[in-house]
Amino acid sequence: MKERVCGFLAFDLENPVGLIMLSEGAALLACGIYGIVTELYVVPDQRSSGVAMRLIDAAVDLGKEKGWRHLEVGVPRQPMWSRSPHSALYLKAGFAEIGPRLRLPLHSPSRAPAEAERPRLGRRRRRVHRCPTSSAAHFA
Repeated sequence: MKERVCGFLAFDLENPVGLIMLSEGAALLACGIYGIVTELYVVPDQRSSGVAMRLIDAAVDLGKEKGWRHLEVGVPRQPMWSRSPHSALYLKAGFAEIGPRLRLPLHSPSRAPAEAERPRLGRRRRRVHRCPTSSAAHFA
């Protein structure tokens, strides 16, 4: 896990003022490995000072070094996201909206339907996604 989860701390003279945490994912639809921003935090009195952008830049540099195809970040539910100052930060950093993320809690049995109540997956059409440089080497 040491190489699949990492983070950067930003400091002023001696105190930590920001943190970005990243994890690595892999998917066929992503054509290989990619990075996920799991946390980005800047202390309130340092916001709008460029700390967050420098942390994102460090994440981008790491991603390029590791050969990630892209970076992703999960965002709050709409419409909260569109009113959040965070949306402007990520858009300014070059992120693009690609759609919503869904979550399935795994440790909350009271929220998950019983096995018999779960909908069965029907037959799906086969759909092949071709990567621009289709190669198994992306997953090595």
